[in-house]
Amino acid sequence: MLSNVWLAVALPALGWLVNGLIGRSLSRRASGILACAMVGGAFIITLLVLADYLSHGYAASDPQQVVTLFPWIYSGGLHLDFAFLVDPLSLTMMLLITGVGFLIHVYSTAYMAHDDGYPRFFCYLNLFIAMMLVLVLGANLPLMFVGWEGVGLCSFLLIGFWYTSMANANAGMKAFVVNRIGDVGVLVGMFMLFAYFGSLNFSDILSRAGEVFGSSEAWIPTAIALALFLGACGKSAQIPLHIWLPDAMAGPTPVSALIHAATMVTAGVYMVTRLNPVFTASPTAGFVVAVIGCATAFMAGTIALTQNDIKKVLAYSTVSQLGFMFLAAGVGAYWVAMFHVLTHAFFKACLFLGSGSVIHAMHEEQDTRVMGGLGKYMKVTYFTFMVSTLAIVGIFPFAGFFSKDEILWQVATWQGRLPWAPGVLYTVALLTAFMTAFYMGRVTFKTFAGKPRWTEHYVQHHHHPHESSPAMTIPLIVLSLLATVGGAALFVPAWLFGGHRFLEEWLAHSAGVNAVPHGAPFASLGGEGSTEVIFAALSVVGAAIMLFVAWNLYTQRYGATEGFKKSAAPLYRFSLNKWYFDEAYHKLVVVPGVALAYAFWRILDVRIVDGIVNGLAWLIGLVGLIIRPLQTGFVRNYALYLLIGAVIFLLVVRL
Repeated sequence: MLSNVWLAVALPALGWLVNGLIGRSLSRRASGILACAMVGGAFIITLLVLADYLSHGYAASDPQQVVTLFPWIYSGGLHLDFAFLVDPLSLTMMLLITGVGFLIHVYSTAYMAHDDGYPRFFCYLNLFIAMMLVLVLGANLPLMFVGWEGVGLCSFLLIGFWYTSMANANAGMKAFVVNRIGDVGVLVGMFMLFAYFGSLNFSDILSRAGEVFGSSEAWIPTAIALALFLGACGKSAQIPLHIWLPDAMAGPTPVSALIHAATMVTAGVYMVTRLNPVFTASPTAGFVVAVIGCATAFMAGTIALTQNDIKKVLAYSTVSQLGFMFLAAGVGAYWVAMFHVLTHAFFKACLFLGSGSVIHAMHEEQDTRVMGGLGKYMKVTYFTFMVSTLAIVGIFPFAGFFSKDEILWQVATWQGRLPWAPGVLYTVALLTAFMTAFYMGRVTFKTFAGKPRWTEHYVQHHHHPHESSPAMTIPLIVLSLLATVGGAALFVPAWLFGGHRFLEEWLAHSAGVNAVPHGAPFASLGGEGSTEVIFAALSVVGAAIMLFVAWNLYTQRYGATEGFKKSAAPLYRFSLNKWYFDEAYHKLVVVPGVALAYAFWRILDVRIVDGIVNGLAWLIGLVGLIIRPLQTGFVRNYALYLLIGAVIFLLVVRL
């Protein structure tokens, strides 16, 4: 079955082709069922491939299994096959993409039921799944880059899905342009890797990284790693290329859940983890990754504190959580970064789909200031949203507790070059975790608890809010269940009783770690384990306090923050206006860029290109004007011209 892993890509690609070519000829039901079946089929194929991989014991004996489909690029010294790399890291990502992707497809059948672009939506969604699978399965960098660009294209199409709105179209274009900036970094890193390794196959790069970088100058791995990280910043929305993701909320909510919570935005984390020997070879690059990740997490967390759009809060929360993932990767805990990728996919997909359920019930209203009290009418949505909130803020025993606690622990115990770095990064990360608890409590309680603030505004024109259909609530229930037990299933048994942590051991080869027994906090009262319990207890207690504060402010004393807004108006505006990043980019990049383009147009196009074309036209016109009198229409004149021409010709020949 391992050799048939290509079927996991082929099925959603087939769904894309069918819905793209004849989707309008199919009924809505048939179009939706086809798209869901293709992704569900890809999930089943993934399970079968995983079973085959485990049954042959590849994880222990030969973790990297390459499935070659056909020769692809053979030019000079570059030999590349169209091949898929099956190992624990790619299998983990495949399960995530197809499993969560299937739930989101099912949800979309109800959410998009009345949209005119129904088959087109599922066409794009299936193509995205296919491209994401190519990205994580590619056995070489160029094939990974095909998937990388493919998901970028799908992101553009899905963000701007409702393209008749200029705001949506602009959001799609913004995402496309910003990602292209990051892609330059990936290409530069790819060219440098080929220059030093003579190959772009992952197996060659990973096996020879120590040898190549050990005999090269120190700046080489740093330059390669930072170039690749630039691409990761674009795809995974890190400072300074984070500005596209919040605007991407213009797309349909299932798009936000699939692309901007569970899969595409984690592609940068996947690439860094896949090429971890490159980043490990450069402590400087690792430090930069950790600092950028920590700064991004803090920045996005402060912005989320004041946003009122339910999806914008979740968008900045995504940016912040991605920062945590890169913080873990920067300190060398690549498997922990992937652990947070998994748990984040569970609870953030649930949160986004829950927000979609709210928006659906509120007839497209997204402002939490005119919500409140929805928990009474939407019990399932409220319960699942609350569970996922507890997971993201890191309350024990929900999934986010284990991955977030492990990130904080890895940062606190990091042996970096700079002695002050672990303490500073840990402090900032811990403060960001507390902010996460407050703004998630704020958006949850403002939406579902307290007194309804939508009565006069809403009921005059619509019916009371109501729970969504089973096609929307069942995926919420499944995702909330994963958000509850997903972290524990991958972590708890070893953490409690000592021994290997399952996910660390599973990703040991792919994520560049040597799995070692972990401290067992309940096996002894001293040592590393009990210290980690203290650290974990600190983050949990802080998060619980922030949740309580949010509950008190936004249910018991709603409006109590107005005094703070006035007393701290500059800080409040700074957060509400998103640190003025968009304004800064507009003045420093967009305006000069437009001015430069205008100057080039005036000089190169109007004066040079148009000048040459217009000058030639003028010259030809002048020549025509000069010879026009010769066209008399009299045969005798033409005969005279022939005679004169013949005489001149003979004289020339004679001379």
